[in-house]
Amino acid sequence: MIPLTSHNQDFISGSPEDLATDLGSDGVLNFLSMFCEAYSQLKNNKRITPNNSEPDINEEFFIELSEVLRRSGCSFYIVPEKQEKNDRKRRGKFPTIDFCFRARYDTESIFGAECKLLKDTNESCNQYVSNGVRRFILGKYSKKSSFGSMIGYILVGSTPKIISRVEEKINKVADISKMQCSNGVLKTSYHYESIHSREKGLVSPFQIHHLFFSFNEC
Repeated sequence: MIPLTSHNQDFISGSPEDLATDLGSDGVLNFLSMFCEAYSQLKNNKRITPNNSEPDINEEFFIELSEVLRRSGCSFYIVPEKQEKNDRKRRGKFPTIDFCFRARYDTESIFGAECKLLKDTNESCNQYVSNGVRRFILGKYSKKSSFGSMIGYILVGSTPKIISRVEEKINKVADISKMQCSNGVLKTSYHYESIHSREKGLVSPFQIHHLFFSFNEC
């Protein structure tokens, strides 16, 4: 794995507009590769069972991802439960993304990932879109970035069938490019992408990498 560093000196000393653009496609792919490596380790050690909740899996996944990051020589940091603040006055809590990679100085320039527990039901697939994908599109998550990631945990059921159900939901909101298999080089067949337009004032278009991590397959 290539150590991740910024290509732009202004980024190191200041504030880039878009972390993903600064990293380039290879840098984004390296982040995704870290996700896949952490998943592989978590699956191999068999700590995840069908009875685990989404927070349970997030905790274990974060531990494995932190280990991958530590060994990689990456110059970025990983932050769990990242609050996504904005300039609008609001009541209550700010939206919180499950975790993100960020550099040292700019707290809003991130590569974020939102995780959802998926089942073969309309309810869980709708949650994946409404409380994940749409939050990226609306700028509640990663408003300063052009890339983000969704991670779907699958504990029971047919993985291809669940992905197909998610794809049907995604394609109703993907107005630039529908969800399709990625042509990247990740060591997983369950890597997809979709591209969405965002409202004025946000980085647009926005590309979402969808990773589906199944714990019920050998």
